[in-house]
Amino acid sequence: MTARRRCANWRLWRVVPQQANGWSREIEAALAAAAPANGERIEALLWQPGGIVAGEQALVSDLLARTGFENVAPLRGLAQADFVSLEDVVAAPPEVLLVAGGAVGQRHPVLGALPQMRREHFDTSLLYCGGPTIIRAAERLAAIRRSAS
Repeated sequence: MTARRRCANWRLWRVVPQQANGWSREIEAALAAAAPANGERIEALLWQPGGIVAGEQALVSDLLARTGFENVAPLRGLAQADFVSLEDVVAAPPEVLLVAGGAVGQRHPVLGALPQMRREHFDTSLLYCGGPTIIRAAERLAAIRRSAS
C-alpha cells in the first residue's frame, strides 16, 4: 500500500496550489490559536498503537511542542517507534498520557489509579498525515492541555 493511500488526506496530493495555500494559512492560524499563552510545558507521552512512541522528528512531536507539551519519550532515551510497556508507564508516569490505540495495556485499570497522571484519548487518525489533519490535531491537543492545566 502506498503512502498516498495510507494517508487520510491523500486528496491533498492532487489539490491546486491555491487551495494548498489556503490550507497552509488555516494550519498556521490553528497552530497559533493552540499555542499556550504562558509558554509552560506539560510532560506528555504519546502511546501509539502497538505500544510505540513518537520520536523527536515526528510531525506529532512538533505538534506536541507547539501546543504546550514536552514529549518525554526523547527525554527517556526513546526514539521513533520504540516500545513502551504498561510497566514502563506505571513506573514513570508522565503528567499526561495520550493514548492513541486500544491495546489491552493501554486500557488497563491501573492507568486510572495513578493520581499524578491524566490519561487522554488521542485519535489515531490525527497521527500520521500532515495537511488539514494538523488543524484537528492542534485543536485536540489544545483542548487536552487546557483541561490538564
